Amino acid sequence: MLRYIFDCETDNLLADLTTVHCLVLKNIDTQEVITGVRESCIHLYHTKHRKVTVEQALQLMMEADLLVGHNVIKFDGTLFIGFSSL
Repeated sequence: MLRYIFDCETDNLLADLTTVHCLVLKNIDTQEVITGVRESCIHLYHTKHRKVTVEQALQLMMEADLLVGHNVIKFDGTLFIGFSSL
C-alpha cells in the first residue's frame, strides 16, 4: 500500500493560478520525502530529499492508495483532479 501526505505551493488561488511552484509528498510508512519542482527550476532547489519534477510527483500521487493533505477539498484536490487523465 502506497500512502502519502502532500502539500503544494502555487502562485495564486485557483481562479488566478498559473504556476505550481512545488509539490511535496511524504510517504507515511517509510517517511521518505519527495519534492516535486518545476523542471526549469529543479537546479535551484537545495534539499536533502529526493527531487523530481512536479509532473513526476503527480504521477506518484496517482499511483497512491491513500492521499492525505491540508485543504484538499477546497484547493489542492481541486487543483490536481484535472491531472488524473495524464
